[in-house]
Amino acid sequence: MDTNQTIIHKLESIDSIVAKNFDRLEKSARDSKRELDLGTGAELQAEIAKISNTERLMKIGIVGRVKAGKSSLLNAIVFDGKNILPKAATPMTAALTELKWGQSYGAEIEFFTPQDVENIKKEAQQYDRELESATKAEIENAKSRLQSKLLPEAEIESKARQKVEREMSKSPLAASKDQYARIQACGINTADLQAKEITFDSLEILQSQLEDYVGADGRYMPLTKSVKISLPLESLQNVEIVDTPGVNDPVVSREERTRKILKECDVIFIVSPAGQFMSSEDMELMDRITQKNGIRELFVVASKVDSELHGSERDRAGGVMTKALDNLKNSLGTHLSDTLQKLKADRPEIGTAYDSLITQKQERVLHSAGIAFSIKANLGDTHDESKLDESEAHALKLLRESYPDNFSSQASLEANLDLISNIKTIESKLADVAMRKEEIAREKIESFLAQKAVNIDKYASDLIQNVSDHIKEIEETDVEQLKQQQKQIARLKDNAISDIDECFEDLRRDFINELENALHNELAQYFSKARNATNDAEGTETETCEVSTSKWIKPWTWGSSRTETRTYTTVRAGAVRSSLDDLVAMVENSIRDMGHKSIRSFKAELNGNLIRTLRESVEQNGGSDDDININKLRSILRGIINALQFPDMTYSDKPLPSGSGTLKDYSAERFLEEAQEFIQSLQKTTRSDIKEHCKQMANKLANINIGNELFSELQAQIAQLAKDIDYKALALSELQAIKKQLQEI
Repeated sequence: MDTNQTIIHKLESIDSIVAKNFDRLEKSARDSKRELDLGTGAELQAEIAKISNTERLMKIGIVGRVKAGKSSLLNAIVFDGKNILPKAATPMTAALTELKWGQSYGAEIEFFTPQDVENIKKEAQQYDRELESATKAEIENAKSRLQSKLLPEAEIESKARQKVEREMSKSPLAASKDQYARIQACGINTADLQAKEITFDSLEILQSQLEDYVGADGRYMPLTKSVKISLPLESLQNVEIVDTPGVNDPVVSREERTRKILKECDVIFIVSPAGQFMSSEDMELMDRITQKNGIRELFVVASKVDSELHGSERDRAGGVMTKALDNLKNSLGTHLSDTLQKLKADRPEIGTAYDSLITQKQERVLHSAGIAFSIKANLGDTHDESKLDESEAHALKLLRESYPDNFSSQASLEANLDLISNIKTIESKLADVAMRKEEIAREKIESFLAQKAVNIDKYASDLIQNVSDHIKEIEETDVEQLKQQQKQIARLKDNAISDIDECFEDLRRDFINELENALHNELAQYFSKARNATNDAEGTETETCEVSTSKWIKPWTWGSSRTETRTYTTVRAGAVRSSLDDLVAMVENSIRDMGHKSIRSFKAELNGNLIRTLRESVEQNGGSDDDININKLRSILRGIINALQFPDMTYSDKPLPSGSGTLKDYSAERFLEEAQEFIQSLQKTTRSDIKEHCKQMANKLANINIGNELFSELQAQIAQLAKDIDYKALALSELQAIKKQLQEI
């Protein structure tokens, strides 16, 4: 029997003895387990399984713009190079794709909700308004600039509109405009769509079915929000992979989920084409990556490296492919380090999230070429080049022309395709993390079990002590003294109950008021800090442009202009989101920590004050500690007040304002407004929740008739003791047997 089963068996054995001797052990067992945070054996087994599954599961995030090579990388890692995952048409149409192990082939398709579509529609309409306004201004300028060229007015307007559309194409609103146009064109009513589950028998069938939902021309593609794919593949054992959408995701709820998933990832691959390595668009995507507790490995995959090995790179390496790869990797690593150091200086909120990429650039930049892996996979053992598609055949042709010696034989071809694809290196990085995950999981389970073993031993010893105390009482208590004690309790209890209840009411009222005020005061400083951080992230930029001053009716003014300056708002969205993330975490932690700490203090104060009040009441009415058995009452009181708990409050599912990178003008102003609204809404919600939970706790405490409960339980225990003394031999036999059973476990 392993350690897990030994501990679980011990707990179940104790619980079995309690169940068989319910009347004698139930109350003390309940109080002890509550104090020691012990459930049933089945619950303990579930906790161990949860820790094991959670800690061992390696979550891998793939971040990269559209056409960066993410699908090729995933197809290589998961599907042995087969082109199973379709490529997205645009950044706006890339669904959130999650891959995990399952006992059978299946996929869950989630579509946009009517609210998602309504949000996209509003932003598309805002895009139209901004486009119209900017186009009018540009047309006026263009007319004056181009009058001397005598261009037709229609051509001037067309050029002006094209220029504005080009400038606005990277705006977050452009994503919504594109998405909404596709939604309208597909002609499907979102209100009629429900989440869908599909099953299939092979990867080939999966490939064809996915085209309908995430393929570039798929019928449901414009409305597909996310896809969760379950596959019985060895490559997905203890692994969960998420392929994230591109930048400017127009769907706020999906963007929020993407950020949350990435925050939980153990490994993140940032995929960037070697030919446009770490562009401004990649920097915007990296804004989604924040710091994480525990393992967090970041790697940058320089994809499509095969296309960069020709021309000047080949010449610089003297036609030696390995040298060309090394040169390319060195230059990419230097570029990565320089770019991230500048990014870190511009955005201090990033903290240490990218430090490993800066300091370990040679180890963290991994070249890759998914197409090289696909070529090798499709050639197979037969080496039949007719199985290659057009792009694969072209890529192989270029490699042979640039490096004929490396691809002259089947053996050298396969070896060098492996070298270029570099999939084995990427897999080894994942294996290293998986090994560390396994070690951490084992350590965490061992620590958890060690603590539970201590608590289970304490549970058993509490019960043994309780039984031993009762045996001693039976053996040492005089019947006449017990009857006298019962009479004294009957005489003293009414006054004692009244005094205890009055003391309890005062303590209860003070506790609730102090707790509510303390929580509000503590949280106020966090909300103030968040507002300040949001304000600090706001800035302004100035742009200068030439504005025409010419008039059609005054030919001598044609071509004249003046310089105008425009100032607009900017905001570092990542800094704001980071501060709001921190705010939510601090609010949750503060409420939990202060709530639990306050209850612990209240329990200690309650115990001391009520026992003191009880003693004073008894003494004032001519009694003593012996009359009421203070130690027994203290034990009973502990059982009553241990049930008090303050609930945890969760706000992490509250969506943050959507945006990344540096936003400008309307987008910045809207983002700042949403950020302030988020802070205000969260503060209002927490105030309401705290008030409500304190009210519920006050009502719960008010419903405790503490005096009656104390004396009722005391009288019940004394009555049981009297009964056991009457049947002394039988009672002692039962209790000795119970004690022996507990000691033998």
